Amino acid sequence: MTDNNFAIMKLSCNEIIRHTENLKNIVTKQENSICEFSEVILNSRKNKTHIFLGGAGRSGFVAKSFAMRLMHLGFDVYVLDESVVGSLENDDVVILISKSGRIKYVDEISQSRNEIDVILLSVCGSKDSNLYKQSNISIVIDELKNMERSQDEKNILKEEKFDENDLMVMGTAFEISALILLDSIIEKLINEVKE
Repeated sequence: MTDNNFAIMKLSCNEIIRHTENLKNIVTKQENSICEFSEVILNSRKNKTHIFLGGAGRSGFVAKSFAMRLMHLGFDVYVLDESVVGSLENDDVVILISKSGRIKYVDEISQSRNEIDVILLSVCGSKDSNLYKQSNISIVIDELKNMERSQDEKNILKEEKFDENDLMVMGTAFEISALILLDSIIEKLINEVKE
């Protein structure tokens, strides 16, 4: 790896750290939503209902990771689009993860809600999305804008003729932030399941 590429890699790492540190603000501002989100999940275990998780692309991997953690805690979970998925029933919980909020499951869940009572939780990137609007409870991971950079970082970007908008690979900030946020919710659930 050339020194130039390594410098860009370090800048990208700094960018990821800035975005994940933004989670502190998100958690503070959305504490009520996060607590309600966690409570619905916890009630699913108490009520012996199912949790269905879904997301597209990398958000789908985050959903699978969260599903695995929930399963290890004794929740009855399914991952949408997998080979073996149960049927939605009354009081089941669906958790969708999508930065854009444009995900095929939203329309399907909306149609299912006409027949059965399901709870839709989401982690998304905007309050303007259809996913946010259709959700019972949503956590919004919004992007940092107008990020402050050190003079050294600005100099490296200028020397390398590298666009600062390219420091984050296609949605990485959202997926990493969602993964960290959901893992912290797992920690909350671990303590509540013990009680």
